[in-house]
Amino acid sequence: MFTGIVEELGEVVGKEDLADAARFVIRGPVVTADAGHGDSIAVNGVCLTVVEVQAGGQFSADVMKETLDRSSLAGVGVGSHVNLERAAALNSRLGGHIVQGHVDGTGNVIARTPSEHWEVVRIALPAALSRYVVEKGSITVDGVSLTVSGLGHDWFEVSLIPTTLSLTTLGRATVGTPVNLERAVTAHTRLGGHLVQGHVDGVGTLQSRNPSEHWEVVRIALPPQLARYVVEKGSIAVDGVSLTVSAVSPATDPEPWFEVCLIPTTLRETTLGGRPPGEPVNLEVDVIAKYVERLLEGRS
Repeated sequence: MFTGIVEELGEVVGKEDLADAARFVIRGPVVTADAGHGDSIAVNGVCLTVVEVQAGGQFSADVMKETLDRSSLAGVGVGSHVNLERAAALNSRLGGHIVQGHVDGTGNVIARTPSEHWEVVRIALPAALSRYVVEKGSITVDGVSLTVSGLGHDWFEVSLIPTTLSLTTLGRATVGTPVNLERAVTAHTRLGGHLVQGHVDGVGTLQSRNPSEHWEVVRIALPPQLARYVVEKGSIAVDGVSLTVSAVSPATDPEPWFEVCLIPTTLRETTLGGRPPGEPVNLEVDVIAKYVERLLEGRS
């Protein structure tokens, strides 16, 4: 989980375009100061896993096609500046709002109105996200936690202070620039992240594996009593591995399932890389969903 308070403006110093993925090398001496293999760093609001920390304050990360298709990272190249933030520690202040690092869609900057000391930026809003955005509510734009200051049926506005203009990519995002958007977490959304208790909620069965050149989609049968806690873009632990749900079965399906996309690091360094179809896996759903459910039950 992140807070949307950008720690530094990093720079892409390497990008390897693969058939269905990409590997980035990014310079960020602040976020790599205490980073290690497997840690999470938000890059323009996209939660990425550190593959390797390199000399000179650099780190590498793999980005699968699913992420490239859903975010603006496909258009980021060598020399591009990116917003960087380390995952929040449990003892840290929540300075912005809860940010999952799971991009809900992309918009484009459609206008900038400068003032003497601040600037209003208008951004096109995808129709699928419009019902989640309200005036004075929070939204994440390229990993920056912002307050919605104006709203139309297909756009929203944010007011950028000098610090945001000078220390994030939003200060230089020209009209037409695509930006990653993540809606604010509400009682109806899952609090994605990496908070795993180690308390198994049930056992699923690995149904199928769909390999690609650099990543793999795995489908897992889900016990019916757990289905209400599993949603697309939410988090689930599979054999103790924190993963993002990339797809779920229709609510009417009597035999529910979900899918996860496994990056090379996960395939190589966890047991999930070698599990054949038919094998059982331990499942732990997001405990926050249970607390929300309990709270809503108490109000009914």
